[in-house]
Amino acid sequence: MSPNDANWERREPRIVPSRAHLLAILAEAGYRDPSVLEFKALSGGLGNACFRVVRGEGAPDLLLRIYTRNGSACLVERDLFLELRRRQLTSGPAALPIPEILYSDPEGTRLGYPCSLMTWLPGGMLRDALPELRGTEAATLFYEIGSVLARLSVLRFTRCGQLGPGLTIIEEWGSPADFAKTFLLTAIDDGDAGRRLDASTRRDLRKLVEEDAARLHPLHDRYSLIHGDFKDVNLLVAEGARSWSLSGVVDWEFASSAPSIVDVATFLRMRDLHGDLASDAFACGFVDAGGDLTEDWRWQARLMDLISLCGFLNEAVERPAVTRDARKLVERTLRERSALEGIWTRSAFQPSFG
Repeated sequence: MSPNDANWERREPRIVPSRAHLLAILAEAGYRDPSVLEFKALSGGLGNACFRVVRGEGAPDLLLRIYTRNGSACLVERDLFLELRRRQLTSGPAALPIPEILYSDPEGTRLGYPCSLMTWLPGGMLRDALPELRGTEAATLFYEIGSVLARLSVLRFTRCGQLGPGLTIIEEWGSPADFAKTFLLTAIDDGDAGRRLDASTRRDLRKLVEEDAARLHPLHDRYSLIHGDFKDVNLLVAEGARSWSLSGVVDWEFASSAPSIVDVATFLRMRDLHGDLASDAFACGFVDAGGDLTEDWRWQARLMDLISLCGFLNEAVERPAVTRDARKLVERTLRERSALEGIWTRSAFQPSFG
């Protein structure tokens, strides 16, 4: 069975606030109208809690996001929206499809957890749409997703690290090559990741890291805004009369300053679910929109994704499905090492928008 993070366990217990608490948040945000019909708990995330606020009388629905894992993410999402709006990237033809932040409670005064109220974006998760997508239809959608991802690089940074409130670097990672080597070898030799990998895999992975980490040196100083969790559960798509389109990029909790190859790697991690044509179209869309890829990007993406995979394996909490799939993906990277060598050239794919 191919790895599929749809089966992964949550990191945090799912909270279910009372209707009275949820109505109090809306009132605090200035929405005191009696038109709220329902709060629908949304599935898909592995950490925080999200609710669709269904409103009647023609009023637009809203999204309520409760930050149960990382409270500072409330401020990060708010400050990121404000910065993109300042750069005129939240409206007009160049708009990025992100929700508007209508209200934030970073102190958690109402629920004990920080929360934000946002506009509701149309469509559903890409994950749910994948079974309906075929051939050129899927490829054209993936081309658009790649082009939108490339546009995130408009926000440039001089250092690599985790973003915090004010979009400042709160945890600096250093150069990708040095960070990858240090993190991966420590996880293998001294962390839970080593315990969860067999001896042969540990040996081969250690050898790969020691030999290939230097291939990440060309990524030094190529730092821009990355989503940090750019995958199908955080991408909303909508079906039109003739084609599908990307309608939203949500959940910016892990927004960081890093090479854009990090988001490319995350998106292509589950490429077995996408198919080769769609995955290639994604890369074409990214490059055509000015995305920053080196000639060695396919292998660099795998190396960078090893950091995430070994991070999952290094967690103290036991999540069997996560461990199983992360182990499979690490082993796949070791097997496919030679196949990813060589210079990538753009294919002849051209999108066919409806």
